[in-house]
Formats: sequence, C-alpha cells, structure tokens
Amino acid sequence: MVNLGDTFLGGSEVHGEDHLWIVINDPQAHDGLALMVNVSTLRPDAERTCILQSGEHPFILHDSHVRFMSARGPKTSDLAKLFKAGKLKPHESASQNLLAKIRAAAAASPMLATELKALL
Repeated sequence: MVNLGDTFLGGSEVHGEDHLWIVINDPQAHDGLALMVNVSTLRPDAERTCILQSGEHPFILHDSHVRFMSARGPKTSDLAKLFKAGKLKPHESASQNLLAKIRAAAAASPMLATELKALL
C-alpha cells in the first residue's frame, strides 16, 4: 500500500539514473490516486518553487528542487505492480516537515497541473 510520505527511487530506465519520488497526498482519500513528485539536481533553469538542501531527506546530498511539472497521479495499484517488477525501489519516508514544505509549494506552483492540485 502506498501512503502519504512514502518515497521511492525510479526512472533509471528513462533517465539513466534513479530519481527520488515522494507521495505528497493521502491516496486513500482520493480513490487510490497517489500525487507524487520527483526531486532533481538544482540547475540554473530549474523551477525554484521548492528548493531542497542536503539533509532534508537521506537521498538528498546537494541542492535540489521539486519538479512539479513532472508530477504524476497514478493509481496505487499501478505503483504496486511497478514495485513488484523492481522498477520502483522503496526509500526512507519523508519527514513531516519536508512534506509540509513540499505540499505548500505544490499549492503555490504554477507548474503543477490543476487536476493534480486537486489531489492535495
């Protein structure tokens, strides 16, 4: 079961390396749809709505940002299949402080699609 604050690694088959994904909603409150965002290295042209520093999560080792334009809202049942296939790898849960920071930024981000904001 996928829950608020769960994190996992995935995407290496597309990007050549895994990125950290964070579930920022309660999927059970949204008919099993998980609002998930990914974290990427901070670059000059990156969205700056939510900047993360080393230590805010064990996977984050340098300045990073949340890529709200890459957010997804999959069914938890589909995520379960990806975990079973080894395409997603569980990681340490996000702290309450980190979740609050990302959720506030998600609500403010012009890059997060309106239909995904409805899952907050």
